Amino acid sequence: ALPVETTFFERKRSLGYRTATLVASGPLGAADQVFKAHEFHYASIVNSDAPAPRQRDDALFAARDASGVDLGSLGHRVGKVMGSYLHLIDQAD
Repeated sequence: ALPVETTFFERKRSLGYRTATLVASGPLGAADQVFKAHEFHYASIVNSDAPAPRQRDDALFAARDASGVDLGSLGHRVGKVMGSYLHLIDQAD
């Protein structure tokens, strides 16, 4: 299981195009592979058992918004299980 609990009770809107860079090699590709992505969701994270501050080694992506602003780490990975709100569009050029 991923170390996160979410809710739709307090809706938090996250919307926009993203550039997502894989933190580690896995089924999606090699570490540092860059993707074009889109994020759209209303869920909020209410509890995370991930270490604080967030450890880069459990993150799935390092992300930036369409303007290049660093969004930090997005998604989780635990062993072979991965999860993220990002919808991958394609590999970036």
